[in-house]
Amino acid sequence: MPKIFQKIMTFAVVLLLANSVIAQDNNYHMPNATEPMDNLTVGGQPSEQDIHAFKAAGIETIINLRLPGEFDSFDESKLVKDLGMIYISIPVEGRAGVTVENAAALHAALEQADGKVVLHCASGFRAASLLALEQYLHEGLDQSDAIDLAVSSTGDRVRDFVTGLIADTPRD
Repeated sequence: MPKIFQKIMTFAVVLLLANSVIAQDNNYHMPNATEPMDNLTVGGQPSEQDIHAFKAAGIETIINLRLPGEFDSFDESKLVKDLGMIYISIPVEGRAGVTVENAAALHAALEQADGKVVLHCASGFRAASLLALEQYLHEGLDQSDAIDLAVSSTGDRVRDFVTGLIADTPRD
């Protein structure tokens, strides 16, 4: 077997093992799931299996930023409530919905939450962006740290949007 092929195969095995270890840490399959802050998981749309795993992990509140009708594979609100968790909906319509008003609604929801929280949208983009804006406006994070928070949650694809958003949003 050529050496380059051996190296590629070794690298592939290492990646698979690393991915397996990460998946075992939280047992979630939701897209872009990260824990940018204590007691807060941010990501994309969770599956029914994820919601059951959230319950088992002690998560108490699910905050959904998707619009009514945007997702209909299962009744997320009903499942969350049936499992005894709190379900909060803050409809955020795309990038235009990442607003000061929705950041205030998110802040109120996070303040009211007791324990671990999952914040999600479809892919994690709106969730990371709105969280960064909320932390900037209501928790005093400086611009750079708020941008880093969003990037740590969803990756570099959110950087330009959040940078512009925060630069255009003065604090009171």
